[in-house]
Amino acid sequence: MTNPRLHSERLLFRSLYDTDPILTSLSSKQRAKEVVLKTYPRLRARIPRTQWTGSPEQLIERLPSLAQSTDPWVLKPDQLGGGIALLNDAGGSVTQGDLRRLMRESHRTQKLFRRLAPRALHTLPEVFILEDRIGFHGRPIDYKVHTFRGKPRMFSVYSGRTAHTFTVQHFDADWTLLFGRNDSGQDLRPENHVREALIDAASQIHFDLAYTRVDFYWDGQQLWLGEISPFGHIDGIELYPILDAAMGDWWTQSTLRNLSRD
Repeated sequence: MTNPRLHSERLLFRSLYDTDPILTSLSSKQRAKEVVLKTYPRLRARIPRTQWTGSPEQLIERLPSLAQSTDPWVLKPDQLGGGIALLNDAGGSVTQGDLRRLMRESHRTQKLFRRLAPRALHTLPEVFILEDRIGFHGRPIDYKVHTFRGKPRMFSVYSGRTAHTFTVQHFDADWTLLFGRNDSGQDLRPENHVREALIDAASQIHFDLAYTRVDFYWDGQQLWLGEISPFGHIDGIELYPILDAAMGDWWTQSTLRNLSRD
């Protein structure tokens, strides 16, 4: 692949050939937090507190205490997790079996991601991160903002991702529905003040990259930063080649850097 044009092609090209060290930092949830706080100290979104990070071996030692904990927390792989996470609400609802299943699933996913994004991930160890549980009951709505040089051009909204029936809708910059799966009949467009908060915060986080996907949660009062993904896939975009091509063009509105084999 020497001349990527589609958005999906550019993401693949970046994962294989881009040597920008910021991609490695953003591929780690903990490092991404640190670099965001340093680069954008006035970010208008809160960042969840990290309670603990450690290797799979260290996590095994913590399994009994985590399973007995009544504090709300979320446990997930530090690297590209693909939606793999355990949520513990007050009451200690997670068992050691749940934690071991998370570790097995995470290990399989990490091996896959290392093949898909070798340059960004080859220096990162397999690590888990334990964060404060944002004030939700159940699974929150997940807002993914697709920015091109810091300009939000598309929004993906997920609801109920841990259930068999879930909703994902993709909107353009004016919040017009482009496409999506809707098993529940919901309209996931947020209220205007949430839209403004998403655009405001996402516009700050770009790291001078041609494309970045920034994930947020809204807790009813304020915006929380979820993670930053420079390799963010869009579910179902392959079925919409016109959109894939249009998004590919958005990459080239400014000069790209480090997108070469050199």
